[in-house]
Amino acid sequence: MKSRNLKLGLFCISLLLFWACEDVIDLDLNESEPQITIEAQLQGGSHTFNVLISKSTPFFEPGTEEKVNNAVVTLIDDQGNDTDIPLVRDGEYSEHITAFVGRQYTLRVEIDGEVYEATSNLLQPVGLVDIEAKFQSAGFIEEDDGYEVIFYYEDPVGMDNYYRARFYINDVPQFEGEFLQVLDDSFSDGETARSPILTEIFQEGQNVTVELMHFDKAAHDYFKALTDILGEGGGIGAGIAAPGNPPSNWSGNILGHFTAFSSDTISIDIQ
Repeated sequence: MKSRNLKLGLFCISLLLFWACEDVIDLDLNESEPQITIEAQLQGGSHTFNVLISKSTPFFEPGTEEKVNNAVVTLIDDQGNDTDIPLVRDGEYSEHITAFVGRQYTLRVEIDGEVYEATSNLLQPVGLVDIEAKFQSAGFIEEDDGYEVIFYYEDPVGMDNYYRARFYINDVPQFEGEFLQVLDDSFSDGETARSPILTEIFQEGQNVTVELMHFDKAAHDYFKALTDILGEGGGIGAGIAAPGNPPSNWSGNILGHFTAFSSDTISIDIQ
């Protein structure tokens, strides 16, 4: 059967409960073989842990993504503890979990006799130490007057660190897709690092919360690849060719990612 190498096929991995909905590129969509996608994000502390499992569908049959409801899902830590994650609705497995910083977690998923595993390290949170808002007049970059929000964090010395920044306006998440702000400490090891929010000019009366997520290199590479695919803020078709699927940490040549992360938040009222 004819296959089309259309690398701009867009599917929305339904991360609504924990990441919001983010654009992900699905490459080499073939009209015959569906491909399993598993997405899961484990946050440090006590939280609801969600695992989304689906199978891709032919590019020319949108809206028919198959949810996988017969998986056996188990979360295992490096202390030998395991927790079953039950099915709660179509394609979604969920359980309240207490995840401990410093441990390594493996997510094991069995589907139709095939076992897929992914491992991620839950690192110490990196503290946000300050946040400020600076007024910006409308100009070449800014279309309107407004405020740039800049946040500061203490990067741990002597180790490679990888981050993602998310933000909220009046407690409403604002990270639905166009840009993933992914950071590392290539030029700030052990320093107080400074970073602006790159995608928004804020206005008086808004409360802005920044969340700094700290995760391992595999997670960084995954989200950095998504940033490259999305054209670094320009969305699909921003002048670069999609390089393919972001690198999965799953065994078995399937799509998606299992990410363990810790985070810290800081807020400011724009006045």
